[in-house]
Amino acid sequence: MSRDHEKFLNQIQALGKQMLALEISNLAVQLEQLRASLTNENAGPFVLMLAIAQQVLPIKEAYVVPHPLSDEKCWEGSGGWHLALFSENAPDEIGLLNLRNRLFDDGPRSVASRFEVFSYIKHAGYLGQAMAVGIQIPLLELHHD
Repeated sequence: MSRDHEKFLNQIQALGKQMLALEISNLAVQLEQLRASLTNENAGPFVLMLAIAQQVLPIKEAYVVPHPLSDEKCWEGSGGWHLALFSENAPDEIGLLNLRNRLFDDGPRSVASRFEVFSYIKHAGYLGQAMAVGIQIPLLELHHD
């Protein structure tokens, strides 16, 4: 192995170790911040999203999950907490569009794009995954005046 090649590999290894150490340090800081916080700021917005969704679709179960359940992008959101909604039948395109519009019009902007809707009959695997990795949100008893 040439001397330049060895220097190159040493530089890669040194940089890799420094990057890893910085990532660990940043994660430790984030962990301390999470421990110091009282709650997750998205809890309220997700409950509001559920209330809106229940007005548009016949939702049977709802979960907050730490990432999207499907491989598809959830409208525009792709990472972080998501609301996984389950109904008996998956909504058609018009139902999804109505839900999306209501969430963007009336819902909190911070999480309005982070939802997925599934049929619990056709997508039992997603329901099982939501049960395993998520937090179930009790459905709201909405009273219409």
